[in-house]
Amino acid sequence: MFSWQSELSDNIHKMFKQERKVVTFSIKYIDHKILDYKEQDSLIFPAHYQYGINYFQVKKPNMTVQKYKIKLNIKEKIPVSAVSLAPEQAIRRKSLYFKWIPINKLTKFILRDVDNLIGFSSKYFKKEGDYFYRRDIKKETIIRSGDECTIWLNHNAVQIVVPGIALKNGAIGSKIKVVNKTTNKILDVFVINSRNVEVKL
Repeated sequence: MFSWQSELSDNIHKMFKQERKVVTFSIKYIDHKILDYKEQDSLIFPAHYQYGINYFQVKKPNMTVQKYKIKLNIKEKIPVSAVSLAPEQAIRRKSLYFKWIPINKLTKFILRDVDNLIGFSSKYFKKEGDYFYRRDIKKETIIRSGDECTIWLNHNAVQIVVPGIALKNGAIGSKIKVVNKTTNKILDVFVINSRNVEVKL
């Protein structure tokens, strides 16, 4: 490998490492032309690299410039399903792993951060190796219709706690209906966790 090729390789890998991507590439010589002495330099990088074909030039001491074509295969590390996920199944850290995927197969709607998946559940069946779009997930259901729960009401420094039964599935922060077991009255509440809900006045 010539010195300029090492310089080019370092430049490319450094750029994509900052973007948490890896890249492989091949270089193909195209042609050359004569330059004036004052135009001599070394390696001329593209302003920005993109997936597929890029062009760059190498200025040589013998007053020629050589033009090359470089083909980049850029991959990004994406969280994907490590197991088959059924609809409504919770997504856990252990049910994910990272996979290097060519960026030409990715869109801006694909979830790239594990923290955007943990605590959610899959809306649809996912097989091992599938990545996730925002539309593929929803907040994890932690309370289900028929579950017993505790209803909390705080008002003017007075705290009221009564038993209830959920009438609808819900995730943390979601609004559901419950029935007050003491009065049989149906209330709109917000889910705190799997056992507690709150009336907000």
